[in-house]
Amino acid sequence: MFDEILQKIREKITSLQYCGESYMTAETLHKIEQIKLNRKNIAVARFIDVVSLSA
Repeated sequence: MFDEILQKIREKITSLQYCGESYMTAETLHKIEQIKLNRKNIAVARFIDVVSLSA
């Protein structure tokens, strides 16, 4: 779900060809703000293995 949201945001970033400047629309910024506010509901806990490198 989160990857799908990120992909949609990436599609909404506009780049100007003549100067290379990039910007986001108000709609995109609103979506990002919603993600920030609801990140605990959107995020999925993932467990990873950790290796100790100390001798």
